[in-house]
Amino acid sequence: MVREPRFSERIGAVPAPVVQTGTVNAPLRFSIWNLFDALHDWDGSTLDAGRRISDLFARDFFKVAVYKSREIVPREWIYQKFVQLPWHGVYDFLEFVIENCDEISRGSKPLVLARAARILEEESAGYQYINGRIEPIATRAEAEEVERALEVPALRVERRVSNSASGLR
Repeated sequence: MVREPRFSERIGAVPAPVVQTGTVNAPLRFSIWNLFDALHDWDGSTLDAGRRISDLFARDFFKVAVYKSREIVPREWIYQKFVQLPWHGVYDFLEFVIENCDEISRGSKPLVLARAARILEEESAGYQYINGRIEPIATRAEAEEVERALEVPALRVERRVSNSASGLR
């Protein structure tokens, strides 16, 4: 299910979202970051717990010397690396978070999967999580169908306004 357009999109003040392929806009990027960030109680846990997570990312995701992740606060180190990721790296990050959510948090993998799927859908990603991997939407026709679904409410509003305006003449 595609998210309902926001007021500003419905009135045409901002463009309706388009399916993102080969790119990641800021709302999608930071929705993925916020999913990860919410998995761990950064403020209520010990520094050792945060270091365990940054060590995991240094060792198994970013593939850098673990000691580099210990030079600053763990959350900040991961964030600084995350914002430098290219669009495809953001999806790699999401896959890694899903695969390792039990190590990052005591949260449930089904809940993380559900939230990730919702983010990809709400932010008009051209990708979806299927069988343990992020995959492109199956066909261009499917992507076009999603784009049409995103446009329909705006078109209905446009037609209603146009019809109402013509009735005033």
